[in-house]
Amino acid sequence: MKRFTVILFAILSLFSLSAEESATALMERVSAKFQAAKSVTASYSLTSSGESLSGTLTVSGNKYTVTSQALSTWFDGKTQWSYSPAAREVNITEPTVEEQRQVNPFAIITSVNKLYTASYDGAANGRNRKVVLTPKNRKSDITRIVITIDTNTLFPSIISITDRKKRATVIKVSKVSIGGSLPMSTFTWDSKKYRGVEVVDLR
Repeated sequence: MKRFTVILFAILSLFSLSAEESATALMERVSAKFQAAKSVTASYSLTSSGESLSGTLTVSGNKYTVTSQALSTWFDGKTQWSYSPAAREVNITEPTVEEQRQVNPFAIITSVNKLYTASYDGAANGRNRKVVLTPKNRKSDITRIVITIDTNTLFPSIISITDRKKRATVIKVSKVSIGGSLPMSTFTWDSKKYRGVEVVDLR
C-alpha cells in the first residue's frame, strides 16, 4: 500500500509539471496579443540610476511614441525624433534594434522568442508570474530581464532590465489599453508645433 501511494504521488507530480504552462509558452501568448493589436497604449513610471520619470507609451507594430515631462520620442519604423523641452532641441537618428528596445520596452516582448530564453522566477503569485529573459547573444548590453505578467490580461506590470554594468532600470506599467489603427502622424515629429527648436540630425 505504501509503495502504491508513492507511485501515485510521483505520477500526479509528473502530471502537474507537464500541465503547467512553460515560460516560453506564456511569453508566446503575451507576444501574440501585442502583435495582434492595432495599437497599445500604456502609462508607465521608470526608475534608473536613482532618477524617476513617468509618461505614456503608444505602440503600433514597430512604430512608437513616448511622452514624458523630460523627453518626447517619435519613431515611424525608420527615423526617430527625440525632443528635450529643457534644451529645446530635437535629435534625429535611425536607431538600431537594440536602441529601439531601450526606448520601447514592449519591443522586448514581441521579439522574445528570437532574442531571449525564457524561464520562470519562482512560483506563481496569484495571477502574476515572473519570467526571466536571458539574451541568446552573449555580447548583448542587456544581461537579464525580469517581466511580471498578469496571466489573466497577458499584460506586463513590471519590467526590470539589468545591463552589463549591473545597472537596473525598473519600469512599472499601468492602465494598458488596446486601441485601433492610428495615423502615421502619431509617430512622426511635427516641426510646425516646435518652431525655433534646434534640430540636430545625427543620421
